[in-house]
Amino acid sequence: MLNFMDSLKMIHAAGIVENYALVMLIVYLTDVWGSGIIQAFGWIKMLFGITKAMPFAILFLMDHNYIGSYSMLIISTTASALGMGFLSISTPSWLYTRITGSCGEYKMKCISETQLSLFYWALILILIGRSARQATMETLNFKGNANERELKKHFVTSGSYFAVLHPSLLVFAPWSIIFGISSICSSLAVFLLMGKSWSHKLYINKPERSPVTSVLRVFMATILKINQKLPYESAFLFKEIDQDNSSLRGRSSLRFLEKAAIEPPNGKGRRLNRWTLCNFQEVEDAKTLVRMLPVGLMFAFLVLINSIASVYFLQQAKRLKPLSVYGIEVVNMSNLIFFYISAKEELHKEGRNYNRMLQNKEKLFRGVKEALIHAIIYCVVAALVEKSRLSVIRKHGLAYRPDHEIIPMTIFWFFPQAFVLGRFYGILERIVRISLAEEMPLPMRNLKKFVFDGFVGVGIISGVVVVYLVGKVSEMGGGANWFQHDTENRRLDLFYWVLTVLCILVFIRWK
Repeated sequence: MLNFMDSLKMIHAAGIVENYALVMLIVYLTDVWGSGIIQAFGWIKMLFGITKAMPFAILFLMDHNYIGSYSMLIISTTASALGMGFLSISTPSWLYTRITGSCGEYKMKCISETQLSLFYWALILILIGRSARQATMETLNFKGNANERELKKHFVTSGSYFAVLHPSLLVFAPWSIIFGISSICSSLAVFLLMGKSWSHKLYINKPERSPVTSVLRVFMATILKINQKLPYESAFLFKEIDQDNSSLRGRSSLRFLEKAAIEPPNGKGRRLNRWTLCNFQEVEDAKTLVRMLPVGLMFAFLVLINSIASVYFLQQAKRLKPLSVYGIEVVNMSNLIFFYISAKEELHKEGRNYNRMLQNKEKLFRGVKEALIHAIIYCVVAALVEKSRLSVIRKHGLAYRPDHEIIPMTIFWFFPQAFVLGRFYGILERIVRISLAEEMPLPMRNLKKFVFDGFVGVGIISGVVVVYLVGKVSEMGGGANWFQHDTENRRLDLFYWVLTVLCILVFIRWK
């Protein structure tokens, strides 16, 4: 008999299939819609960025009991199923052609206005479904025989199976099937969840309070008491009955937020409304989160640099020729990717050394400095290599040749970029991320992934916006856009110099 754990495993498997379909959406937009690779990446990166930032809104709803975890799990999976279903129907599929009698080729001319509307509705539903599922799955507390380690082990195993089987089975499948399979998997997960709904609720506890909700409550209560005088000592502020006064010591900064804990004259010792009265510990937690904001925004800036670099890095390298010795390829694209991953994984050891040697504050500031230095080095190296690549293209007259034509420049020139980019990403993952999580208030540590992902989402979205704005600015005065559809006519070297100057300014300010 299927139980709740089987339903969760099915939801996870459906999520893996959905991830693959969304990655393939880039190819669909370029091949069928005729979009440029920059626009296609912008669509998908914006989708993933909002998905990472949006769970805070979902947590807000769950935190106030507007909707339970179990209901949110069903809604999120249903939204994903409908979204992928709409995405499948929005393609010029055989079934849609038979019903409507319209064109059946995978060309933009065969996509009707109705299908365009379905496509945009599909993206909205997928966005809601992914965000809600991410928020719910992270906040669930599991009961029963399977512990957290066993659950993660199953997730990794099932993920490996689907990562290997799904792309190989669908490599020759039409687009409607690629997107439709994901919809079927999500629909099956919904069916399993609703099969014995009464028993599933037994496995779900109320999630911990959202960091965003805590900060909003403190600010709201502070605004409502803006005209009240702040007590000289924290002992006069509201505390829960089970809180020890000796263990609660306030910090001198951001003291104006302590107004949120001023008790009303007629409600001594009682809290009737959490939006008008917060306890002292909630105020201190909100202070900590507000102090984290500058570091979080710095982290979002670093993610912005990494998201831009990772997209253009592979695009630049894919048309370079492998390095051969006596006709044998010794350095190719696979070696480049392996070198990048190795440089990233090497930071795992250094991350452990940071944990042993440094206090958390030192570790965080040193990690951010090192990440900024690596970002500056990467942008300089990338600008120089891109300038050399463009010089080779002009020298051999390849500016307007087909994209599949190989450029007579060895891929070996991109290894310094791969090394620096790998270390840069490793620093973000192993040092800055861990240090940022350790700065969070203790009651919210279990939700640290949401805070981290929220800043990642802001960074990814900002990267898309920056590329768009720089492209528009570069067109002023009749100039060409730096981000052309073909890699031969882009001016990424100039863009990397702009990022270099920006990173240097941020580094000087951070010091």
